[in-house]
Amino acid sequence: MSAQRIPTRRTAWGAGALVAGIGVLLWLCCLFMMMRVGWDLSVEVGGGGRGGGVRVPAGVALAILGTLGLGAVVLGAAITRTNLRLIRDAEHTAE
Repeated sequence: MSAQRIPTRRTAWGAGALVAGIGVLLWLCCLFMMMRVGWDLSVEVGGGGRGGGVRVPAGVALAILGTLGLGAVVLGAAITRTNLRLIRDAEHTAE
């Protein structure tokens, strides 16, 4: 039976911050996109690329990016919490 490798506190906070940072960047992308379209949620965005892409209303794109961003922030918090709990349990077991 192999022993489970326990992360350090720095690793726990760093992993969570990295994932949450991606979520914050997605939210910043939402703000940038909304500034570009003038805060009008009915303006169609997208359509880039060789094949023409898909054009969707800005409100749909905002909802998708915002949900992904929120999910990444929550996931980052969950990663940090889980790793810190694992560290705490390992410290209590070692005592």
